Amino acid sequence: WADVPERVEWDKGLEYINVDGSFEEGATGTVKVAGQGPIKYKIIEVDPKSGYTDRFESLLWTHTDWHHRIESTGESCYDVTWELKARGPLSLILLPALKNIFGKEVPTAVDEFFELAESRSTSY
Repeated sequence: WADVPERVEWDKGLEYINVDGSFEEGATGTVKVAGQGPIKYKIIEVDPKSGYTDRFESLLWTHTDWHHRIESTGESCYDVTWELKARGPLSLILLPALKNIFGKEVPTAVDEFFELAESRSTSY
């Protein structure tokens, strides 16, 4: 995850993504999803061993947090999850729209992320 510009290698729905500076709490960046306009984000949490959370200010007084996690479930077994939480008065409007935009793309991106991570871990 910390190799932000290379994320387009496994997240095919992205045209580009960048981070201003180091991949750490408080860093900001811009992401462009195919068919959407560029949007700014802020990394609000990083745990190098288990995941990170980035926040998007989406609509008036409403934001979405994308929680990305990887957890060991035993020897050489992991659960990879992405969880989306919307907060604010317009979250009930925002969540169905996001599901429509990302509902099919996110599971594929998670699979591609996992395959890439697995191939890199076995090549060392």
